[in-house]
Amino acid sequence: MESAPPQEIATSATVVSVSQLLRSAREVLESRFALMWVAGEISNLRAAGSGHLYFVLKDEQAQVDCVMFRGRAAYLDWVPRDGLRVEVR
Repeated sequence: MESAPPQEIATSATVVSVSQLLRSAREVLESRFALMWVAGEISNLRAAGSGHLYFVLKDEQAQVDCVMFRGRAAYLDWVPRDGLRVEVR
Protein backbone atom coordinates (compact mmCIF):
# COMPACT_ATOMS: atom_id res chain seq x y z
CA MET A 1 0.00 0.00 0.00
CA GLU A 2 1.50 3.29 -1.06
CA SER A 3 0.98 6.48 0.87
CA ALA A 4 1.35 9.96 -0.48
CA PRO A 5 3.76 12.46 1.04
CA PRO A 6 2.01 14.78 3.54
CA GLN A 7 1.91 17.74 1.13
CA GLU A 8 0.05 15.64 -1.48
CA ILE A 9 -2.53 14.51 1.05
CA ALA A 10 -3.29 18.08 2.06
CA THR A 11 -3.76 19.26 -1.53
CA SER A 12 -5.62 16.21 -2.92
CA ALA A 13 -9.38 15.72 -3.13
CA THR A 14 -11.39 15.49 0.07
CA VAL A 15 -10.19 12.73 2.38
CA VAL A 16 -12.90 10.64 4.04
CA SER A 17 -12.76 8.16 6.89
CA VAL A 18 -13.38 4.46 6.39
CA SER A 19 -16.76 4.78 8.11
CA GLN A 20 -17.75 7.68 5.83
CA LEU A 21 -16.75 5.67 2.76
CA LEU A 22 -18.76 2.63 3.84
CA ARG A 23 -21.77 4.73 4.87
CA SER A 24 -21.80 6.38 1.43
CA ALA A 25 -21.44 3.03 -0.35
CA ARG A 26 -24.29 1.58 1.72
CA GLU A 27 -26.55 4.54 0.91
CA VAL A 28 -25.86 4.18 -2.82
CA LEU A 29 -26.46 0.42 -2.80
CA GLU A 30 -29.62 0.61 -0.71
CA SER A 31 -31.11 3.36 -2.89
CA ARG A 32 -30.21 1.50 -6.11
CA PHE A 33 -31.24 -2.05 -5.15
CA ALA A 34 -34.43 -3.12 -3.43
CA LEU A 35 -34.39 -5.97 -0.94
CA MET A 36 -33.51 -9.02 -3.03
CA TRP A 37 -32.56 -12.66 -2.93
CA VAL A 38 -29.07 -13.65 -4.09
CA ALA A 39 -28.12 -17.22 -5.08
CA GLY A 40 -24.64 -18.61 -4.57
CA GLU A 41 -22.46 -21.21 -2.94
CA ILE A 42 -21.22 -21.00 0.65
CA SER A 43 -17.44 -21.03 0.96
CA ASN A 44 -14.96 -20.45 3.81
CA LEU A 45 -17.68 -20.77 6.47
CA ARG A 46 -16.54 -20.07 10.00
CA ALA A 47 -18.53 -19.72 13.20
CA ALA A 48 -17.28 -17.06 15.60
CA GLY A 49 -17.40 -17.40 19.36
CA SER A 50 -20.00 -14.61 19.30
CA GLY A 51 -22.40 -16.91 17.42
CA HIS A 52 -22.09 -14.99 14.16
CA LEU A 53 -21.44 -16.96 10.95
CA TYR A 54 -18.91 -15.56 8.49
CA PHE A 55 -18.71 -16.90 4.95
CA VAL A 56 -18.13 -16.12 1.30
CA LEU A 57 -21.04 -16.35 -1.13
CA LYS A 58 -19.72 -17.10 -4.60
CA ASP A 59 -20.62 -18.08 -8.12
CA GLU A 60 -18.46 -18.88 -11.14
CA GLN A 61 -17.44 -15.26 -11.69
CA ALA A 62 -17.51 -13.39 -8.38
CA GLN A 63 -17.69 -13.60 -4.60
CA VAL A 64 -18.81 -11.44 -1.70
CA ASP A 65 -17.98 -11.62 2.01
CA CYS A 66 -21.05 -12.17 4.20
CA VAL A 67 -22.09 -12.39 7.83
CA MET A 68 -25.15 -13.91 9.45
CA PHE A 69 -25.59 -12.42 12.88
CA ARG A 70 -26.17 -14.58 15.94
CA GLY A 71 -29.86 -13.62 16.22
CA ARG A 72 -30.62 -14.99 12.74
CA ALA A 73 -28.24 -17.95 12.93
CA ALA A 74 -29.98 -19.18 16.10
CA TYR A 75 -33.21 -19.75 14.15
CA LEU A 76 -31.75 -21.82 11.30
CA ASP A 77 -33.42 -25.19 10.92
CA TRP A 78 -30.52 -26.51 8.80
CA VAL A 79 -26.74 -26.61 9.18
CA PRO A 80 -24.75 -24.33 6.85
CA ARG A 81 -21.60 -25.86 5.37
CA ASP A 82 -19.11 -25.16 2.61
CA GLY A 83 -20.33 -26.13 -0.84
CA LEU A 84 -24.05 -25.66 -0.18
CA ARG A 85 -25.95 -23.67 -2.78
CA VAL A 86 -28.17 -21.20 -0.97
CA GLU A 87 -30.37 -18.18 -1.51
CA VAL A 88 -29.80 -15.30 0.88
CA ARG A 89 -31.52 -11.98 1.41
